[in-house]
Parts: sequence; C-alpha cells; structure tokens
Amino acid sequence: MRTLKEEYNLTYDESEYKSGLIDWYNRVIDKTYIDLDIYDVCKMIRQKFLKDLATRKAVELFLDNPYAGETHDGSLLEVIATLDLNVVDKSSIDMLKKKLEDSIMTYHEFEWSEDEWGGHKDKVEYFKNAGKIFKKLQHMPEIAIHSKILDIIAKKPCHCCGYFTIESKEEIIDDICEVCFWQYDIEAHNEPNISMGANNISLNQAKINYKKFAASEKRFIKVVRKPLNDELPENNKL
Repeated sequence: MRTLKEEYNLTYDESEYKSGLIDWYNRVIDKTYIDLDIYDVCKMIRQKFLKDLATRKAVELFLDNPYAGETHDGSLLEVIATLDLNVVDKSSIDMLKKKLEDSIMTYHEFEWSEDEWGGHKDKVEYFKNAGKIFKKLQHMPEIAIHSKILDIIAKKPCHCCGYFTIESKEEIIDDICEVCFWQYDIEAHNEPNISMGANNISLNQAKINYKKFAASEKRFIKVVRKPLNDELPENNKL
C-alpha cells in the first residue's frame, strides 16, 4: 500500500524551524492508511490535515474498539461527534450505528466503579457524545435508530426551567441545571409543593422564581446562564 506522501503527492517540511508538529508531520506522511493510529488520526483532525481520510479512519478505529481514546478511554467518540460523517461510506455508517447501539446498551445496563472509565462522569460524557452522533445519523437516508436507544441518550428537560439541560438519564442522579441551578431531586419532583432534599425550596416555588428572575433562587442569579439553542424544547423532538 502507498504511503500518504505517495498517495497525495506530499512533500516533507524541510523548514529550518523545527517543532514537534513538523516532526510528526514528516513521520506521518511516510505511513500508509493502515498504519495510522488513534494519535495520528486525532492530530490530523485537529490540524485539518487530510481530514476526510482521518474521519474515515476514526470510524474504523471506533469499530475496532468503541472505548478507544487518545487522552482517556472513550475520547475517540468525542472526536467523531464533531465530524462530518457524510464522507464515510454507507457500510461503515451502518456498522458504526450498530456498534454504538451495542455499546450504549452495554454501558447503560451496568454500574461502573470510579476506577472503571472514571465512573459516572465518563459514563455521562459517553452518552452525551453518542447522542450527538445519533443526531447526525438520523439525518442520513435509510438510517433508523432504535427507539430505546433514542430514549436512553435523549436530553431530558429540567423540572424547574423546562430546558433540555440534562444530557441523558444517566446524569439525573446529581445534575444541577446550568440555566436555573435547580438540582435534580426525584422526591422533590414527586412533592412539588414541599421543600426537601438537595434544594432549599420547593419545586413550584423554584418555577415561580425562575419566571421572575431567571434562576431557581436569587442567590444563583449571577451563576446561571441563558439556554443554548440545542437546549430549547423545539430542538429536542425526536
């Protein structure tokens, strides 16, 4: 198989100024497509160097190991979530969908300790990036996502402000909404008129407060933010 240098008619960077990036570039163009590893692919994407090629290779690496990562386990999925997947062939897209669905189901069904994947935090991040990819796949022709998968990875609305700030069901255990600063509390949601649990006020009072001054309590006015476009209810209809 031809090297990247041969395939794309590239030349070595022989400038007097040397850097780690230049050294990497001169090494990577001597590699074949098969030889590219996850570190090469992630750097190619960041540097926008043969990005379409790197996108296809990133998907291939994910299919080989859905928990692969450059900086930590699962970080490759975060990279893929930022890419234009239209450059990937239909067969690979179908396999990506199936592999991602299987990974989500496996990850959803088991509890992970803190020394496995960083525990709850990494699990939430994985679901967040999976959701971004599934949204891309939904816009592709002849791609159908299982309804159970969509339910697992779909963003959930905050009980106070109503915006979709909870990335997945996995996050609702202790998540605090950045838009209104209400902390998820299932008991408080079941008894909306009673002040209990993680929050100092009742859910219904928090809703009234949010309508008045855009925060669940006055003390949070300076730390809350406006909802993002992808957190609006109209943008979360599956």
